[in-house]
Amino acid sequence: MVVALGGTLVVVSATNWYSWKKRDGRLDGALGWFPFVLSNVGIGIMTGFVGPLLFIPMVTLLNSMIYAAQSDFRLRPSFFLVTIAPVLVPFALQQLGVLAPWYAFEGGELRILAHMVAFRPAPTSLFFVMSACVMCLAPLAMVHRLKAALDASERRLFLGAWHLRQLLPKDALSKRS
Repeated sequence: MVVALGGTLVVVSATNWYSWKKRDGRLDGALGWFPFVLSNVGIGIMTGFVGPLLFIPMVTLLNSMIYAAQSDFRLRPSFFLVTIAPVLVPFALQQLGVLAPWYAFEGGELRILAHMVAFRPAPTSLFFVMSACVMCLAPLAMVHRLKAALDASERRLFLGAWHLRQLLPKDALSKRS
């Protein structure tokens, strides 16, 4: 439990640090990778709750979308590798026997084996419902923000083009048609 909470703290801290530095406009190059990698390490540590295959892919996707949308570094193969690491590394360690299994398959059932927490029905159900809602709504909020920024850029571009057309003589515009 302490390790998982520590992982959550790492994710939150890295994301907050990233946002704070990004506002100053000083986050670029290799420095931009540090919080992204650190947040994915924290997500990987959180696999102790339910393993790497159920909840972690959604968290990893959301985390990567946020960094991809706000970062100046290019989407390189290393970005994709860091993105899938919180899923693949714990799964591989489990397959190699380094980590205890998170899932048991018996009699057509899939059971989640808790290593860090005890799953009580009401709080666990509430956690999964709230997490599912956040994972559905957060990408929409991000797309809405990106669309608003795109619309604002298009308005500025249109206005700039309109101002340039006002500087041209009237006959120059009619000859172009």
